[in-house]
Amino acid sequence: MLRIEGLEAGYGEVRVLHGISLEVREGECVALVGANGAGKSTLLRAVSGMVRVLAGSVWFEGRDLTRMPPFHLASLGIAHVPEGRRLFPEMTVEENLMLGAWVEAARRARAESLERVYALFPRLKERRRQLAGTLSGGEQQMLAIGRGLMLRPRLLMLDEPSLGLSPRLVEDVFSGLQQISVQGVSLLLAEQNIVQALSLANRAYVLETGRVVMEGSGLELLGSPRLREAYLGV
Repeated sequence: MLRIEGLEAGYGEVRVLHGISLEVREGECVALVGANGAGKSTLLRAVSGMVRVLAGSVWFEGRDLTRMPPFHLASLGIAHVPEGRRLFPEMTVEENLMLGAWVEAARRARAESLERVYALFPRLKERRRQLAGTLSGGEQQMLAIGRGLMLRPRLLMLDEPSLGLSPRLVEDVFSGLQQISVQGVSLLLAEQNIVQALSLANRAYVLETGRVVMEGSGLELLGSPRLREAYLGV
């Protein structure tokens, strides 16, 4: 589905990614894990066209995304839930969700998609008339994920969905992601919470200073002595 080959990208003259190659297969959850500053967010932004690709290529279902404008990706079925949520705080929960269904195919199915999101995150239905800026951090993250789902994506990319959340809310968010994966949406997840990410992922890539240093199934990496010593302190 998604194939990245020899990707190099960065900001201005500063290269952050160095020869990244990876893939996400249909129906798969793939995690990008590593310390802060490893290049996880930059990788997602490069796929979305928000960071300039300096070398290499990004392919989605046979289409070259490398020079494609970001707004074209939504029509291909790619949704990006950015770090920091980026909600509209003075708009209601439901208004924020409706903004996610902006391409024609998603607009036609808005009612169905809305019920799907509310079934996944019942708390959002309870607060559908509430201003997004008044929600808790966990509720805002659920709303950001729900807005991405309103696009009816085939690939959902998520950047640090557990950032700043309590352990209980992290469990709630990852439970939702598990259900999304079971429903057949492919996931590309950038996450510092290594245990949660690897427990969810079919496969994962470990990034250090913009390079892939390890890859394997989520369970394999979770049991790796090297990874456990470097990132979990055990």
